[in-house]
Amino acid sequence: MLMAVLGLVAALIAGLTVVTRDSGTRSASPVAGAPAQGPAPDQKPVDAAGLPGLLLAAGEVADVMGVPGLSSAAPVTVGKPRANTATPPECTGAVDPANQATYRDANFTGLAGQVLTDTGDPKTTVEQFVVSFVNAEDAARFHDAQNTAWMSCASTTVTLAVGSEPAREISVGPLESPEGQIAVELKETGRACQRSLSSDSNVVIDIKTCTASGGQQAQAIASKIAERIG
Repeated sequence: MLMAVLGLVAALIAGLTVVTRDSGTRSASPVAGAPAQGPAPDQKPVDAAGLPGLLLAAGEVADVMGVPGLSSAAPVTVGKPRANTATPPECTGAVDPANQATYRDANFTGLAGQVLTDTGDPKTTVEQFVVSFVNAEDAARFHDAQNTAWMSCASTTVTLAVGSEPAREISVGPLESPEGQIAVELKETGRACQRSLSSDSNVVIDIKTCTASGGQQAQAIASKIAERIG
C-alpha cells in the first residue's frame, strides 16, 4: 500500500514545474498519457474583397476618437494608393498612409480605405486603410521595411502636398513600438497627429488620426481592426 502511494506522488510531481536551488525554474517531464498541445492554427488570409469589412464604421471611429461629430461624417472611400507628394520622399510613409510611393513596389493584392473629417472641426480627421498581401510573410516584410524608414525620419520636417491644398510642414517624432505596431507622433500648424502601421495575417493596417491636441487614437483603431482579422 505504501509503495502504491509513493508511486502516485512521484507521478504527480513529475507533471509540475520544479524550483531549482538558485530559485529558477525548469519544466519537469509531462505526465504520461497527458494530451500534447499542438501549434496554434494558421490564420486564414484575408482576400481583397474582404478588406472593406475590416474598417471601422463612422460611429465606431467617433467613439474611439471621443468626437461625436465624426459619427455623422460622410466617409470618403479610397480604393487605391494615393498620389500625395512628400519631401524628402523616403519619409512619405511616416506622414501619409496608403501613399503610392510607399506601396509602389510592395506587391500588394488589394487596398480599402476611408477618410473621415469632423463636421464641426476640419482639423480632426481619421484616415484608415487596410492592405492585403499574398501571405503573412510579405505583409510582415513590408511592416519591417517601414519600421526602418520611419526610424530614420525621426526629428525630420517633411513637406506634404495633398492635391491642390497648400503644402504642409510636418514634424516627425521618435519611433515607438506599442503592442507590435510602429507609431510616430506628427505635429503641424494647429494640430497633432499619430501614425500607426502594423501587420496581422496577410494584412497591413495603415492609420493616421489628427486632432487639435493629438493622442494615441491611431493605434487604438489599428487594434480594433486587428481584432476583426482574428
